[in-house]
Amino acid sequence: HLKPDFKDPLLRIRGIKCFCDGSIQGGSGFMREPYKDNSHMVTGLQITSEIISILINDANKNGWQVAIHGNGDAGIDRILDAFEINQTINPQFNQGLRNRI
Repeated sequence: HLKPDFKDPLLRIRGIKCFCDGSIQGGSGFMREPYKDNSHMVTGLQITSEIISILINDANKNGWQVAIHGNGDAGIDRILDAFEINQTINPQFNQGLRNRI
């Protein structure tokens, strides 16, 4: 298993990247309101803030920082909620780690 302190002159792994939603252009970004050109569609992938928080928590406990892809406004809301949940429950795990969107 790779660890956050893995050392190799040709490879450096700094964190884990996850996806909350897709892209605005592709119509798969998770939006609060339906897309203007596709009025029935508001989302691509849906994942709860609680599940994202569990992922962040597990990664941070093992020393990994997390980058989460979010494009739609509702997707970014979910990610921010997850960061807040994670910070409230386990503030010690992400000390010194730079989780980001």
